[in-house]
Amino acid sequence: DISNPVISSFQLDVLGKFVTFVIAVDEPYLKEISYIDSLDKTPKEKVLCTALIDGICEKRISLNEGNHEIRIIVRDEAGSEAEVSSSFFTDSRLPVIKRTEPTKGFASGEFVLTFEEVNPREAYLSYGNNQLAYYQEVNLSDCIQEKKNKVCLVNVNLSDFEGQDILYRFNLTDILGNYVNSKPLSLKV
Repeated sequence: DISNPVISSFQLDVLGKFVTFVIAVDEPYLKEISYIDSLDKTPKEKVLCTALIDGICEKRISLNEGNHEIRIIVRDEAGSEAEVSSSFFTDSRLPVIKRTEPTKGFASGEFVLTFEEVNPREAYLSYGNNQLAYYQEVNLSDCIQEKKNKVCLVNVNLSDFEGQDILYRFNLTDILGNYVNSKPLSLKV
């Protein structure tokens, strides 16, 4: 065999922490198709397929949460290779709002969001009543890491609601678009 393998198509589908590879290969003397994740803690070559079905290697694998730089290697019996690479992200955990404050009594304009999410994209505080409502984006870069949680402080002006009751809640979205809302809480201003 004097020719290199040919990768005629490469697709991947990411669903949470699972990735399905579909690799179409033109190689009559296939030895194996393997991959290496260069962002793995200890990158090493792992076999995906040792045989093709109608010229296709289709394999579903589980990966750790986070960024991945995968290199697919198609190798024939003579040691000739073809490669294709892809970068992607896996995230199977939904964001979790652990706590919001204040929980009862009066609102001074200072609100606290405590959440667990490795890859937050955005968070918002919504507050108001039947007559008036506001939204305030949470500056995630100002949040403080406390063990597994991030704690965010949000200050807003509540003078439009002086002497009234308000409802407030937080919304948190991760980089894959998964989101969660906190339970709405009622407070006096």
